[in-house]
Amino acid sequence: MQDAHKFEIHVPGLQVSLDENARANALPASELPPITEGEQEFAQRHGMSEEAYRRAKLALMFGHQRKEARASELGIQVEKILSALGSGYRLASVTWNTDTLSWRLEIDTPQEKQNVVLSWELVDDALDFRTQSELQRLRNMILFGLGLRDLIFEKRK
Repeated sequence: MQDAHKFEIHVPGLQVSLDENARANALPASELPPITEGEQEFAQRHGMSEEAYRRAKLALMFGHQRKEARASELGIQVEKILSALGSGYRLASVTWNTDTLSWRLEIDTPQEKQNVVLSWELVDDALDFRTQSELQRLRNMILFGLGLRDLIFEKRK
């Protein structure tokens, strides 16, 4: 999504909240995205009006943008955490898992690539509140996932 960062973002699946539906429903029909002939046929087969389909399509677009922005925010925080570990650590990708509602970080380490899985609750708390304790929890889970448990208890300067 963002070229400024050196990590990839993967957000598969459909993500729509009530806010995104409300946003899409509030726009005039003239601002809705176009649909293809195949999408028109799909809407007709499922008893949807073209406008309703276009609103649903827009809500999905809003949801995808929101989740990609969240992935980018998470990646930025993870890069800050990894930068303190030295140049051998690099965030390769941030992936949203719709099945488990979790984030998977692929991290290059001096030894090998490692995956760290974080719950959506932990990530939301860290990114929404950004308090020292929530960001510390995020840091601790990443260090734990990388097998660097000793650093969790190390005194911070």
